[in-house]
Amino acid sequence: MKTIYIGIAIACLLLTGACFLCTDHLILSLVIGASFLLTLSFGLAPMFLSFAEKSRRGHECYRFINAYVISLSATSSLEKAFASAGEGSTGKLLTTMESVAQLGPYEKVEYMDMYFKSDLYSMFLSVLRLYQDQGGDILLLSNHLLEEVNRVEEASRQKEKVGIRSAFQYILLWLMSLAILVFLRYGLGMFFDSIKDTPVYLISVAIFFLFMLVSILVYGAQFAGDFRRKWKKEAKERKA
Repeated sequence: MKTIYIGIAIACLLLTGACFLCTDHLILSLVIGASFLLTLSFGLAPMFLSFAEKSRRGHECYRFINAYVISLSATSSLEKAFASAGEGSTGKLLTTMESVAQLGPYEKVEYMDMYFKSDLYSMFLSVLRLYQDQGGDILLLSNHLLEEVNRVEEASRQKEKVGIRSAFQYILLWLMSLAILVFLRYGLGMFFDSIKDTPVYLISVAIFFLFMLVSILVYGAQFAGDFRRKWKKEAKERKA
């Protein structure tokens, strides 16, 4: 969590410097920098952290279900399967699993539904209840579930890769736009000196940075929204 706020602070500092290079106007540069800092800290950061949390829990759910089913097939023990599914866990998942140490084997698995909050995990619990009630081969009972879990996990990873690549291209385009503004000062020095103090130029630069700020928020909301729509669509498909 601290990393993203440090990154935002550094980015805002660089943008403040870029604005000053483009205008030679300290007050305007500080206002632009403060606007970015406040808006990104209270607008973009919460969206990113929410997305990162959902993504992390989705990957943890995938690993937990796979490890649990494979271990249960090998040992026929709910207790050992739960322990195997938790191997290598860190952070909130580890804390949650440790907090249910006193519960029974099935109650532990059932309690984790409140942590994962996933339709896939609810399906997993249904399969596990069927296994407890009727017995049988857990691998056969969960065959379709494991296929769906693997499909969703692979789709999520591909979506994240595309999102990262798209974000890199987006940032690169804005850096090129900033480079053009900076070039105006150093490449066209005499022209820059003649316009740098005019209200029209200062307002134009302010509008440029304002447009950048709004576009970043819109892009972040759209990026997170694409994942939310994807998860909702898959949830509807599974229920159907």
